[in-house]
Amino acid sequence: VAGLHAACWEEQPTLRRASKRLQRHGGCYALDIRSPAELTKLRPNWDAFMCAFAPLEPELFERPSVAALGERLERWMAFASEQVSPGPADRFATIVHGDFKGMNVFFPPDEAHERSPAMLIDFASTGVGLGMCDVAMLLSHSVAPDTLAGGGQERLLGVYLDALAERGIVGYDRTTATRHFHLATVDYARFVLSRFWGGASAAAFAKRAANPNVCLPNRDVAAAIRFVDRVDASLTALDGGGGTCC
Repeated sequence: VAGLHAACWEEQPTLRRASKRLQRHGGCYALDIRSPAELTKLRPNWDAFMCAFAPLEPELFERPSVAALGERLERWMAFASEQVSPGPADRFATIVHGDFKGMNVFFPPDEAHERSPAMLIDFASTGVGLGMCDVAMLLSHSVAPDTLAGGGQERLLGVYLDALAERGIVGYDRTTATRHFHLATVDYARFVLSRFWGGASAAAFAKRAANPNVCLPNRDVAAAIRFVDRVDASLTALDGGGGTCC
């Protein structure tokens, strides 16, 4: 996906055409294509999720910041969406896949890996955006929590930034990229909470556990709990000066 992003990075003529011919703001969960009614479910869904899962990880859910996660996401969601929805002439703007999950990547056989790169499919939500939105979605949707633990998340972010640099992208420093990652994580969390977590429970997760088209935080208890922890961390980063919501 870094190859896709690098190919159109700040290429204003291409991005202007893309903004007219593709989805204006790339992403299957872009705020401007979601129903306003969906957003009214954010706080109630979080309250229901707390009731269902707090007994499994009491120390996490006893944090005041986690208890208030629904309210915090509601407060930050418009700002996060605006920040990750650049125009064609904005810095760091590029073409994003928009639905970058494990099921939308084809890998070659092991013996052909060196000569055949991975291939992306399903471009229905492709449009102008920040590349880090694709990265944040993939890490939340399709990467196991134990892979992200112990510095794994930072390592994978570094792999992405290195891949951009190898393709000639300069000026995208780690501080800016990390801020974009936090904003993109908050934006994706708004979608997961408001769209999927109304009936979240361990039993509901078990019914769809084997379906790789469902995001991990909506079918795996451990992934959902770790997702909450990461969203709390991203919101805390924004609270601490990563942006101004109002």
